[in-house]
Amino acid sequence: MIAVVDYSPDAGVLADFVKECGIACVLTTRELEISKADCVILPHAPVIPAVVRKLHLLNLFSFIRLLKKPILGVCGGVQLLCEFSGDTSCAALGFLPGTGENGSLFTGTTLIRNSGKASLLTDRQEFEVTIPQLLSLPKNDLTTFIPVDFPETAAIIEKEMCFGIQFNPESSGEAGREIIQRFSLLHGVAQ
Repeated sequence: MIAVVDYSPDAGVLADFVKECGIACVLTTRELEISKADCVILPHAPVIPAVVRKLHLLNLFSFIRLLKKPILGVCGGVQLLCEFSGDTSCAALGFLPGTGENGSLFTGTTLIRNSGKASLLTDRQEFEVTIPQLLSLPKNDLTTFIPVDFPETAAIIEKEMCFGIQFNPESSGEAGREIIQRFSLLHGVAQ
């Protein structure tokens, strides 16, 4: 089962998509439900400091930081996975190195291509995705996919059992469906 953390309006849309993929899913802000889940998704949110405050108020910030299960950040959720959010240098969850910078480099549909590093989320070499707001997340040794038009930016980043995708899987066709399905199977992978 996947737990989608319910801190933004986009959370419900993403949870519905996970269910459409045939995967058990719960939309929640409860520790118990998150702890019972095999995997956790952090959905898009446009203002990360507000999400950090909400997670603190719900007593979920430290809880999520201590998770030892696959976690996927989607769009703005990637920024939440970084050490800092570029919105005011707000401390984020710290799963991924660096700062997720605000500022949209691109919005729309684009082609992303494998950076030469194997991905646990897909075997595809390239596919089209819909990006609501491409963050300035510099390509690094954890990057598995880059946008063709922005080759110095990470589109998918993977570190151990932590994954960040800078696109909406629900509007990215079969590739988006495949990524959610493969992510849901990672809970049995040795960490």
